Amino acid sequence: MNIPKLHCITYDNAPYTHMEQVQFIVKAGLKWVQVRIKNRTESTSNEILEITKLCKENNVTCIINDYYDLVIPLKGNGVHCGLKDQHPIVLYNLLGKNRIIGTTVNSVNDAKKVSEYQKSHYVGVGPYKQTTTKENLAEILTSANHQEILSTLSIPAIAIGGIQPEDVKEILNLGYHGIAVSSGVFCANDPIQAINNYQNTFESQV
Repeated sequence: MNIPKLHCITYDNAPYTHMEQVQFIVKAGLKWVQVRIKNRTESTSNEILEITKLCKENNVTCIINDYYDLVIPLKGNGVHCGLKDQHPIVLYNLLGKNRIIGTTVNSVNDAKKVSEYQKSHYVGVGPYKQTTTKENLAEILTSANHQEILSTLSIPAIAIGGIQPEDVKEILNLGYHGIAVSSGVFCANDPIQAINNYQNTFESQV
């Protein structure tokens, strides 16, 4: 499975709607988006359905955060959940082998569980730094934490949490596969240029 190095995650309190955020991602040419709607309402299903349609039209992989019950009916490509939200084995049994399963890792113990279960396709590891886009933020990981987590995992690890383009080199040197960003893109004056800036940092590391 091809897991890209740059993941963009939509969020509720951005200056744009979730659809607008995804439109920026599509226009920038990215092929992976995670839709993270935490305040679920009656209109959430329709909102995600329109997003998955747009993604399908543009050959963009659409990962739905938390709402695994919506993945199949809304034709999402997969789900991303924390270990406390749903067990990866349960997700695999519900969604089947053709859907992508991403799991949040906030500690070495989380990494050990993911390795034991062997049903996740990638993990989001963090927080790398302080971030305002997520409530109830876990403790910031230390360099030693990163090293132990990465040595435990055998699947792509995506660093997340307050990451700026200047952090990418250090993150890759730690051994991460890539990064996930939210406010670094959607709070920028020009979100498409911000995405390009992140992409350019990866290209400069080649």
